[in-house]
Amino acid sequence: MDNKFNNMLKEFLENTNAKSEKELDEKLQEFIQKYNAGEIEYENTILDDAYELLEKAENASSKTQAIKYAKKAYDMCPACFDALLLQVHLEDNPLKMWKLLEEGLKVEKR
Repeated sequence: MDNKFNNMLKEFLENTNAKSEKELDEKLQEFIQKYNAGEIEYENTILDDAYELLEKAENASSKTQAIKYAKKAYDMCPACFDALLLQVHLEDNPLKMWKLLEEGLKVEKR
């Protein structure tokens, strides 16, 4: 599941007062119907936007383009650590790979 869908579902369920498993199941069915009909309003977060760029990176036609999208996603939102991991995975130079990972881990610790 993508980040945006998870956030939409979480937001929807936070606004429900289901008291039983049956009520929760009914609310989930309602969510699915509204989601499929495009009736759920949701404003993207910066993290959502970063994950959309990361998806472009994963589907890019070239390694260079993939790295460009992944870097842009991580620069946009360092909380999108998956973007950094993709950059590391695509990096051919072991020294650059370790440097990227080390810098990313410093940011994560903060």
